[in-house]
Amino acid sequence: MKICVEKEQYRTVFVLEEGTLSASLFAQAQKDGGFAATGETAHGYEVVFQAPCPPAGSPQREDATPAGTLAYYAPNHNICMFFMDEPGNDQLYILGQAEEGAENISRLTGTIHVTAEPAMAPSVQVV
Repeated sequence: MKICVEKEQYRTVFVLEEGTLSASLFAQAQKDGGFAATGETAHGYEVVFQAPCPPAGSPQREDATPAGTLAYYAPNHNICMFFMDEPGNDQLYILGQAEEGAENISRLTGTIHVTAEPAMAPSVQVV
């Protein structure tokens, strides 16, 4: 599963971890062509936004959060995109990692659009 976060010419694609929180976010990004949100820079190392509904499911906690990580912060239901390393905390749950465009995360502020990336069809080689 992959989601794409875009603003104008800036785009970041995240590969989502397996788990119910990631699946919940993916389902929201897939519904009706995705959703708009407001990205805000927070703490000097992340951009945060909120999904239409807080992701539901069983969290998997991580201690360290490297740049390029997509995570869920449980206390205020923020989805966090890290453009710098963060030491982690006990209420931050990893959702995925940037596969493409990690260098754009800090630019994804203001109105952003979150969509599900279509699955790539396997390539077929004709002999």
